[in-house]
Amino acid sequence: MRHCFHSAQSRGVHGNIKTPVNNLASELVGLFMEHKQNAQSCASRKEKESHSRNLPHHVHAARQRWACVTKERMCSALCVNPQSKAYWSNRQRDCVFGANLDAFKTKFTGFSVCHPIYDDHIMLKLMQHATYSAAQGQLPTAILLFLLNWANRSANSYMGVFHEHKKYCTTGAR
Repeated sequence: MRHCFHSAQSRGVHGNIKTPVNNLASELVGLFMEHKQNAQSCASRKEKESHSRNLPHHVHAARQRWACVTKERMCSALCVNPQSKAYWSNRQRDCVFGANLDAFKTKFTGFSVCHPIYDDHIMLKLMQHATYSAAQGQLPTAILLFLLNWANRSANSYMGVFHEHKKYCTTGAR
């Protein structure tokens, strides 16, 4: 996080932020406090756990090595892999740590991974946006989506998007 903070600072990102950036320590405290508040407002334990979705370093390394993943979508400053070239967050203040804001405002391009919070609406919107990006893109695009089904609900809505766009989609679902 220190590297992300200083990299954003050296690129001049901190100068464009409305509420002034004090220092790394105060930004980290704010980040952890907001994370704790978000977790407390979750309706279920599983939803709460989805906000802490860090994956082990060896998983990130394998994705980079074998799938050429260089970007993370729907991430936060707390769970971004430091080796990622770019990441997108919905938390405004994460730009202090180099985040791009709102993954849905741009087409997905290149090779990226997306591990969203457990929210059916967001996951469906993500599936639709990813397939739209792949269908409309001019460059090779691969998006690894981790869509959770903790409640053992039907995945028909996701699979409906998948079946409509089989030309652009493949699944590892069991």
